Amino acid sequence: LGDPTSSIIRLSDQALQETGKRSGIKPSLAIGAMVLIGLVVGVLSWSLKPDRSDPPPIRRISMDLGVEGNLHLVRGTAARLSPDGSTLAYIFFPEGGVGRHKLYLRRLDQLEPTELTAAEGANPFCFSPDGQWIAFYHYGTRTIKKVSITGGAAITLCKDVLNLGIDWSDDGWIIFAPSLTSGLARVSSSGGSPEPVTTLSEEERTHGWPQVLPGGQAVLYTARGLSGGYDDANIMVQRFAEGGPEIVWQGGYHARYLSSGHLVYIHQGTLFAAAFDLESLTLKGQPSPMLEEVATNENGGAHFDVSADGTLVYVRGSVSERLFELEWVDRKGGRELLMPADDYRSFKLSPDGRFLAYSLDDGEQADIWIYDIERGVPTKLTFDPSDDNYPIWSPSGESIVFRSNRDGNQRLYWKRTDGSGEAQRLTDSENVQTPWSWHPEGRHLAILEVTPEGLWDVRILELAGDDRTGWTAMETTDFQATRFLEVSASFSPDGLWLAYASDESEQYQVFVRSFPGGGGKKQISIEGLGSGWPTWSPTNQELLFYTAETPGSREMQIFTVKYRIDEGVFIPDRPVRWEGGTAFEVIYRTTYDLHPDGERLLVRKLVEEEDTEQT
Repeated sequence: LGDPTSSIIRLSDQALQETGKRSGIKPSLAIGAMVLIGLVVGVLSWSLKPDRSDPPPIRRISMDLGVEGNLHLVRGTAARLSPDGSTLAYIFFPEGGVGRHKLYLRRLDQLEPTELTAAEGANPFCFSPDGQWIAFYHYGTRTIKKVSITGGAAITLCKDVLNLGIDWSDDGWIIFAPSLTSGLARVSSSGGSPEPVTTLSEEERTHGWPQVLPGGQAVLYTARGLSGGYDDANIMVQRFAEGGPEIVWQGGYHARYLSSGHLVYIHQGTLFAAAFDLESLTLKGQPSPMLEEVATNENGGAHFDVSADGTLVYVRGSVSERLFELEWVDRKGGRELLMPADDYRSFKLSPDGRFLAYSLDDGEQADIWIYDIERGVPTKLTFDPSDDNYPIWSPSGESIVFRSNRDGNQRLYWKRTDGSGEAQRLTDSENVQTPWSWHPEGRHLAILEVTPEGLWDVRILELAGDDRTGWTAMETTDFQATRFLEVSASFSPDGLWLAYASDESEQYQVFVRSFPGGGGKKQISIEGLGSGWPTWSPTNQELLFYTAETPGSREMQIFTVKYRIDEGVFIPDRPVRWEGGTAFEVIYRTTYDLHPDGERLLVRKLVEEEDTEQT
């Protein structure tokens, strides 16, 4: 990449293997379930000297990270290099660790890593331009912080934010995505109030993974649309001084500018590259594939980083479609397949247990389907070229409420389950709304609403009408609206209690409060690595939830809690495991549901686990 105007030559696996043979280094290293055998760094060393006409030989380097456990691959970039390429920072779940992930620093000329203790729970993160500081998003407190690489206390820069990427500019600004449904913002590296940088258009869902270009003149970022995934996103650029956003490339994400004068980005797990003009902020040629099997996550994060001296670090991961089966699990742990492998987004059993409403993504759009369990026949319910998700049955089972972006924003709609009539819009909120639970009397709907500040609140939507005449939204009131995140609200069978999950203790736990009065809350879940998805049994006096028991695991163990009501007080017993009750968690998707008979779970099972290696 010494010459920005040159073509890009694809680095094939064969070439990499031959290079490894010449250097005596294995081209890839597998990892076990809990032990990382080797890194993962290095891998391509490029000369960025302008007078170099021939590309340098490729060097693949394997390095022991110095700790046992797993890289944290869920949200941001797991490993990043300091600007001068001398230090590797990576996020790790140590073996047997409890609680949040940890951030380690490993100088490439030293053998032992150092834990940056004040950055526990950091993700995503970035280095300062001089490499002496790390700025990061702290998940537990939803704050942007910075900490010196030599240690010491972390300094809070701003509060009440979420994050999809973070970068530190040469002129002292830290830029980040303050929520899942907003444009980018920036805050001074000395702290202060965030100020907006970009604004979502009507066709965009989120902005994320920013990089401030050299000189601080503009910001590069990913803009995901209302439909489609990150492979369909736009790579955007916006100048700070004037002018609106401009599309650099359509069909990619997590773009990064290199000091060689190239732009690299991810598409379908492959790193593409093209020459990039910093003055016009445009590509100077067609992108070409450069490196395959770069690990990514469903939030648009990609696990690669490039230092100013041209060293690339990346996590290798095969790109395979994540498919899931839906299985019954009885109380003895017996499992039986209900639905074959497909890309199920969300699902909910009907009140009588005869039908399953689910959202299925065909690669173009997500639609609601109704599955007749006894006959084994699926019927498509929605056909709009938009994404329809999160179906919730009315108490009678004759209609459903669901979330759709067919009018721009993510709003609530309802439709009769026999297919008659068109889907009708229920709400007009500018905020993202998701239905979670229908009150047994039919007059209230518990919903999740994302505020403009990026907070998640449990709200109650009052309804008028019925399944025959149609449903009309009335007043919406707060039930649990705090500076923390509240999700997964669920009404009890008698409608007198509402269970939900909150991250007020830095990890999600399940709570119960009375309805409609509210009052004090009672924690139901056990202290672990995060719990959620409370579900009431309509036949047994018990409440279910899931808990992660292993750091970084997406395999959830389901627990049940017997309870009793004594003079209006909710009294739970100790949680016990549902034998064989494990389900695979995917963010923003249904993990499991309980059959109305109270004796069977319908769980999500991953069919093809991503084969991830670090190289």
